Amino acid sequence: MTSSPIRSFATATCLLALATAAPPHLFAQQSLPEVTIGMVLDGPLLRYGDLVDLVRDETLTLLGRDFDARLPDDKILEGDWTVQGISAALDRLLADPGVSVVIAAGPIVGHIAATRGHLPKPVVAPYVVDQDYQNLPRAGEATGVANLVYIARPEAQDLAVFLEVTPFERPAVLISEPLAEAIDDLPERVREATSGLGLDLPKPAS
Repeated sequence: MTSSPIRSFATATCLLALATAAPPHLFAQQSLPEVTIGMVLDGPLLRYGDLVDLVRDETLTLLGRDFDARLPDDKILEGDWTVQGISAALDRLLADPGVSVVIAAGPIVGHIAATRGHLPKPVVAPYVVDQDYQNLPRAGEATGVANLVYIARPEAQDLAVFLEVTPFERPAVLISEPLAEAIDDLPERVREATSGLGLDLPKPAS
C-alpha cells in the first residue's frame, strides 16, 4: 500500500503541474487530451527506482479519468550528480516537443529549474530544500514565474524550535558536494538565516 506522503506528493505534482501550469488548450478538447510527462533525476535510477515506480503509478491513476497520461521510460532522464549533466538532461526534456510536463525529481534539478527563469513548458520541482536558503522566486502564494511550480514545506523556524527543546551552540550542517555545487552560496545563506539564534556555525570545509 502506498504511503500517504507519496500520495500527497503525487497528487500535488500532478494537479499543480496540469491544473495550475498547463496550457489552457489541454482542457478544451472533447476527447481525453494526451499528456506525456517527463522526469529528470539528479542521478542514476539505481537510487531512484522505487520513487519512479510510485510516481508513475500514482500519477497515471490520478489523471486517468481526465487525461490520456503517460510517463514513458524514454522520457525519464538521469543526471550524473553534476550541474552540467543535470542541466543537459533538463534541457533535453524542455526542448522535446513530445513532453507536456516535466517533473524535476531531485533537489539539484529542482533548484536548476526554479532559478533559470524562462521555462517553455510546465515544470514541477517537488523537492525543495528551503525556498529562502535557495533564494527561489516567489510572488505571494505563487512562484511569479510562468510554468514553474515548486512544492515547499510551510515556513517554520525549525532550529529555533529545536533549540527550545534541546539547547546547543555549535551545530554541524552537512551539505552534499553536488548540492553545494548547484547552490554555491548555500552555506553562507544558512549562516545568515541562523545569525540571530546565537549559534556558532563552523566554516565550510574546503
